[in-house]
Amino acid sequence: MQGDQPEEVIEFSAQTTLPISFFLNGDLLDLVENKERCAMVTVKQTFYVRCLRKEVLILSANLTDWKPFLEFITGTASATLSIQDGQPSLVIGAEMNRR
Repeated sequence: MQGDQPEEVIEFSAQTTLPISFFLNGDLLDLVENKERCAMVTVKQTFYVRCLRKEVLILSANLTDWKPFLEFITGTASATLSIQDGQPSLVIGAEMNRR
């Protein structure tokens, strides 16, 4: 979208399941993806997204009240290093809720 058509709205309907891809790379870490198994995410509440300009998203639950991403969503992110099956394991997660 890149903000070229700010009047366009994308609906993420409740109960929709979408494949999700995640990347992590750089000079410190690089993610090795499992190509056989795609992660999935389920939309729990319907919401709408518009792109006003490049990299500026606004979101709405009712198509009337629009808010920037950080005003629409709240939550936490975490990273944990542990041992699983005798091997170091890195778990990265996030909890996202509507404000």
